[in-house]
Amino acid sequence: MKLTKSGIDALTCPPDKRDVMFTDSEVKGFAVRVNATGTKTFLFNYRFAGKPKRLVLGQYGALTLAQARKLAEAARGRVMAGGDPAGDKKAQVQEYQAQVAEQAAQAAANALTLDVLIDRWLAGALRDRAASYRRDAPQRIRYALPHLLDRAAHAITQAEVQARLDEIAEDHPTTARRLHAYGRAMYGWAVKRGLVPDNPFSAAIVEGREVSRDRVLSDAELGEFWRASGLLPYPFGPFFRLLALTLQRRNEVAGMQWGEITPDLSTWTIPAERAKNGKAILSTCPNRPGMCWQGYTGRPTQRPGPYRPWCLPARAKRPFPASRLPWHGWKL
Repeated sequence: MKLTKSGIDALTCPPDKRDVMFTDSEVKGFAVRVNATGTKTFLFNYRFAGKPKRLVLGQYGALTLAQARKLAEAARGRVMAGGDPAGDKKAQVQEYQAQVAEQAAQAAANALTLDVLIDRWLAGALRDRAASYRRDAPQRIRYALPHLLDRAAHAITQAEVQARLDEIAEDHPTTARRLHAYGRAMYGWAVKRGLVPDNPFSAAIVEGREVSRDRVLSDAELGEFWRASGLLPYPFGPFFRLLALTLQRRNEVAGMQWGEITPDLSTWTIPAERAKNGKAILSTCPNRPGMCWQGYTGRPTQRPGPYRPWCLPARAKRPFPASRLPWHGWKL
């Protein structure tokens, strides 16, 4: 029968069937399918490469009968020319889905800025590292590469990294090597997790080699250091004198707690979680760290209460911020 609007309006699906199809006598292959819920869909049926194929034209209501018949005629023309309308439509849908997925992946990659990558590295790979490494590595990368923090991590090139390393190495070669090591480790972790495609630090180089420091203070210099530190206000004076007495790292001294020191103030044990190498360190102080507080009114050597566990507290609940001192500007 020829499909008409009034005829389509009157079509129903038998109660014992899920759907039923009614074909048009005017355009070969053109049909309307009516399902049990009353939904009516225009279709075009044809054969391609000897197999039956079906092209969904659209639902009745969204398409008028005239529009659907025109689409069916166009599809029939493509079939007569050797085409596959349903296959072409499927390919278009797949191409569109691939484009959407690619755009979503690109958006996610662009959202992973260098600053965000540093945070993810800190929360992931650095979670079980020594406290000093967890603090220093992100801090050094951010300080050295402030102009790249808002850039997508995958878009940072080796040329940019190499240029910055060369710039830093001119005056501070050791700092450049540290940055190189931290950046290479972070990007290596990100590559393994599929967050970025490659590591811009891996092929970068820092000229020269690192030379171990062997410079030590002479007796005269040490005396000058001790006298000068005695002129500094609390907690700076005791801090610098503790550095000289214990020969430990600045952040480990700054975080010294009373619970780590023996009652006679002669031995200090740095716990593994605070030590840079992740191992507990036993430091013996023959002159007693307590002597550093002598002469500071209101700063007795007796142990304070539980709310102030640090030997050099900056505030009630914080240790002395040694890492924030402007070290390059200090002359004793």
